[in-house]
Amino acid sequence: MEESEFIQPKTTTRILSSGTPADPKKCKPMFVTANRYSSLTIDDDATEDKAFRIVIRNLHPSTLTIEVGRAIEDLGFTVHQVANVLHKVTKSKLLVFFVDLEPAIINKDIFSLKSLLHTKIKVEEPHKRKDITQCHNCQEYGHSKKYCALSSRCVRCGKNHPSSACTKSNETPASCVLCNGNHPANYKGCKTYKELQNHRNFSTNQNNGNKTNNVSFKFNNCESSPRPTQTTNPIPDP
Repeated sequence: MEESEFIQPKTTTRILSSGTPADPKKCKPMFVTANRYSSLTIDDDATEDKAFRIVIRNLHPSTLTIEVGRAIEDLGFTVHQVANVLHKVTKSKLLVFFVDLEPAIINKDIFSLKSLLHTKIKVEEPHKRKDITQCHNCQEYGHSKKYCALSSRCVRCGKNHPSSACTKSNETPASCVLCNGNHPANYKGCKTYKELQNHRNFSTNQNNGNKTNNVSFKFNNCESSPRPTQTTNPIPDP
């Protein structure tokens, strides 16, 4: 699914869809060493204003995004932007809307919303990505272009320039900047991508196993807790 053009019901000082890189002082660059398995760490100042995204289903696609935003704001929420999702192939509008709310404590209350604009709806969390995020600036994995403080590297030829400035012809083989293979850097068959994906899946399975063990451990503790000993007075002999 793809998103249509975002609208902004209210003017805000922060633009979520902006491609401007974050301040390098607020971001610790990733993969500056050979260890691609290190995790990206971003200071709180860079993430505290992250938008709260929800998915609204069953609204008719003829509904204007501006109407959706205003209706939600009338309920006390602050809307940053709204988008009507498009079908991936036909590009037709679907009965699905993405809504980004400004950070607020009350945002989770919106999941109890059952109707909007006289229509029964479902409010859900967006599906989590199953693949690893890839930066469109440096082509490394684990972070996005917005938080990248590294130099630009081309996705097609691997040289140090933005992908949009590449002059490589279609006849010239691509060159992956990650593994030096003859393919673009965003190729899912890339050796580097597969290694990172396998490492991520292994870590996820380990975490899930730890959670299961913790639950079992707590459960076993409850089951094995000694019961209070009942003391009874001996019956005297007649």
